[in-house]
Amino acid sequence: MMHSAGKPKKQEPTAPPQLPTMSGGKLMPTRATQGLFTR
Repeated sequence: MMHSAGKPKKQEPTAPPQLPTMSGGKLMPTRATQGLFTR
């Protein structure tokens, strides 16, 4: 499953492109995402 170690892990189809998925695939609740998740 690790064929691309240098490429960003894009295994989160449920996470919109607006979410900061560059944190290693972790969804960090930011000011923009907080309103979407806390709704």
